[in-house]
Amino acid sequence: MKNSSSEDFYYENGMMVMTEKFHLKRGYCCGSGCRHCPYKTKNMKVQIELEQEDFNAMHDVIFEVLDTQPTDEQIQKIWNILPDHIQGDAIQWGSSDSVFRDNMYVWVKENKDLVMHQIN
Repeated sequence: MKNSSSEDFYYENGMMVMTEKFHLKRGYCCGSGCRHCPYKTKNMKVQIELEQEDFNAMHDVIFEVLDTQPTDEQIQKIWNILPDHIQGDAIQWGSSDSVFRDNMYVWVKENKDLVMHQIN
């Protein structure tokens, strides 16, 4: 896109992150799960299939917050209810990245009852 500025993106951990303003200028969701997507990833083109490393990373976060050992099936249920911006962090940065893990940690801690309902 022409005429991009620092209002359109910033760098984090060596990665370019597009701002909400950039996405609004573009005018549509690209389906990549961008962190600042104003379209809330509802236009995602693909269903995200979690890999074992994703389950392991999320397991560690859940265990740390709730002191329980969730199964992969339970972790999948929790993934399905994570807010779009947190899923977007995992898609953009990877499930082992601290950005995703920190945001998931805070969300799980703030939503313990909801998460426990997925586990029980």
